[in-house]
Amino acid sequence: MELVRSPNPHMPTADPVSLAAFRAAKRSHPSSRVLDEQALTKTEIDVARCLVGGASNREIAARLFMSVRTVEAHLTRIFRKRSVRSRTEFVAGHFAGVTGLGATQPSGT
Repeated sequence: MELVRSPNPHMPTADPVSLAAFRAAKRSHPSSRVLDEQALTKTEIDVARCLVGGASNREIAARLFMSVRTVEAHLTRIFRKRSVRSRTEFVAGHFAGVTGLGATQPSGT
């Protein structure tokens, strides 16, 4: 059986079966960073709600006490998870009920 290098420094080499079991256990562990690729994190939900409310990246950053660059990173992940390419497309999807943020009325109505 051929040994392979493991990405875990505490397990430098392993047979392919052990390595596959390690990876499967890591994915199913509750502290795993990505439990559901499509689920938005709490911070992403906060950013998305500000976006739907019409806030600019700078306004979102000020409201949530983060940098504009961090807001941009969150928006990139949100757009990827929701398969949209722009703020407009995301907001339109929200009011069509496909963003998963719950029912919210536009701020003018």
